[in-house]
Amino acid sequence: MHHLPLDQLEQYSRNKIPPGKLGPIEEHLLICEECREALDVLEEEARVIRHALVYYVKPETEPRP
Repeated sequence: MHHLPLDQLEQYSRNKIPPGKLGPIEEHLLICEECREALDVLEEEARVIRHALVYYVKPETEPRP
């Protein structure tokens, strides 16, 4: 069985796939456990990064020149 490319899974997880192209991706995810697991990993990594940014990125206190 072929698997979805990682960049396509990333776009899917970020809701960047046009509605007309979602069908084949979602059908594949229904039958492919490996791609579902890869998608879960990508989404968890994104959650961790968003959480870390809240604590480690300070807003600028002065406007840029």
